[in-house]
Amino acid sequence: MTRAQVAHYKPLAPNYRLDPLALAKDGFAAARDWFAAQDPDAAVLIYASAEPDEVRRAQAELGVARAGDIVEEALAQIARDARASGRARFVVAGGETSGAVARALGVTRLMIGKEIAPGVPWTYAEDSQGALALALKSGNFGAESFFADALAALPPLRRCAEPATTPASDPSVAGVCIPPPRAAPNPDRAARP
Repeated sequence: MTRAQVAHYKPLAPNYRLDPLALAKDGFAAARDWFAAQDPDAAVLIYASAEPDEVRRAQAELGVARAGDIVEEALAQIARDARASGRARFVVAGGETSGAVARALGVTRLMIGKEIAPGVPWTYAEDSQGALALALKSGNFGAESFFADALAALPPLRRCAEPATTPASDPSVAGVCIPPPRAAPNPDRAARP
């Protein structure tokens, strides 16, 4: 399904395909440079999905684990670059890739938001830069239009301390309020019997 979702979204956005063989040979610089040159307000598509023969060729040359790992490493680095440039919305397809991107962004807890497709909600977190929205899905979830659907379903992000820019009577438009992280419990203050 992810290949169909990529094919559906490619005509709608600037896009770049990560080739594991090229990444192994040349590193991530070309992908990072391409990303850095994009309009910061554009919802770009960076993907590694390929036809089965191409996947088998990369896995035969690099090994199954390395072919997947190098793509996840590249996407994790680009996610860090995206966040450093102020981007706050991420739609990530692939279970392992979702984990790699969430780790790269330092996500340690998520608030569940509006469902985009059955089993796939928007999730929200906050870091030192502010609110962050992630749609994390394994490959078989969502319709072919999932990427566009996800971005269309995302309300504006704001920190709870910021005032809503629309009336509170319409929470779907007022935006998602991301609460600050709670302090971790202090084990030294645990109740004693």
